[in-house]
Amino acid sequence: MEYKVYRDENTIEKFQFLAEMRLKEFAKFPYLYQGSMAEEKEYAKEYQVPGAILITCSVAGEDIGVISGYPYQYNQGKSAKVEVELATMGMAMDEIYYIGEVILIEKYRNQGIGKQLEKMLVDIIKKEYKYALVITVERSLDDPDRPEGYRYKNGLREGTGFKRLQNEIVYSWPVKRKSGISEEENVVSVWVKNI
Repeated sequence: MEYKVYRDENTIEKFQFLAEMRLKEFAKFPYLYQGSMAEEKEYAKEYQVPGAILITCSVAGEDIGVISGYPYQYNQGKSAKVEVELATMGMAMDEIYYIGEVILIEKYRNQGIGKQLEKMLVDIIKKEYKYALVITVERSLDDPDRPEGYRYKNGLREGTGFKRLQNEIVYSWPVKRKSGISEEENVVSVWVKNI
């Protein structure tokens, strides 16, 4: 396995892979995301900031996993309630690093690769930041599109030291339900930890 780090403006070099992974993997529950490559190009602009990092993992020259992130200060304004809660906890926006995605091709999951990607990113960012922040999509337990036996990964976040905030963020994106595709407001939980 080979890991490669892309920083700042070089993150755009691998953004096509991240976009393809997001479109494929986030189409599944709980995201149900039905975006387009045009929307992913807009999303890519969030990573064209100082401090942005993208790390890939490849096997035999084929990219099989990715993690991304950027300084949270560039994400301000998404939720005033979350920002107030973070400030109440003594966290300044310029001390927080947002970990965007950890995505692996399905056959490479549950092998420790995602944890290794996250560890590599945290090892880089802890030199400049005090906290890491992630968000997770959660849908109700009685969601009609929830696969039987599906379990939320909150234990994974808690097991790696993240603490869930009381406040949430609401994002709108196109969602594919059994009943069709429509724009929906999606609630995401916010998790933070000392690094």
